[in-house]
Amino acid sequence: MSDAWTTMVLESSAIKLAEGRYPSQIVLRQVKAKTYATHMKVHPPGDEPYFILGRYFFNLDEAIVDFNHRSRELEEAPMSGPAE
Repeated sequence: MSDAWTTMVLESSAIKLAEGRYPSQIVLRQVKAKTYATHMKVHPPGDEPYFILGRYFFNLDEAIVDFNHRSRELEEAPMSGPAE
């Protein structure tokens, strides 16, 4: 039996444009059997997205709570863009 594991995104927030940051979102991923992570997924213009600031959990319920908390924090960050 193979140990190969494909990371699976379980949930993701909307992409947010925050002051002084590249467009980003929070994702909840299953990274291994019974191992979950919340990450900020950064979407730099013209480049491949990447993950930063990971938090790892062995309990899915705890990971979901963290995902919801981090998604709210990102949503509450000041918006960037031209003033109207």
